[in-house]
Amino acid sequence: MTMEDVRGKQQPVHLHAEGAIVSAPKFFWKVIYDPLSKRGTAFVGLNDPFIKSITDDVYICTDISEKIKWLDWRPRDITAG
Repeated sequence: MTMEDVRGKQQPVHLHAEGAIVSAPKFFWKVIYDPLSKRGTAFVGLNDPFIKSITDDVYICTDISEKIKWLDWRPRDITAG
């Protein structure tokens, strides 16, 4: 993952934990599973709270969020976070 510095240049982002340095991931994921219905959904999101516009390169799979009836937020609304 990279982020823009004060000069507008992209810089790599790192996580520091107990002396170890790890590159921050570009994406994160969550899985929601209902054991009663035996159905689940996986969400993959961009790990960039400062994104200014959504382009095709921020998707690693087909966005089917509009087909999930119980989902009451819209991931394409970047103003919502």
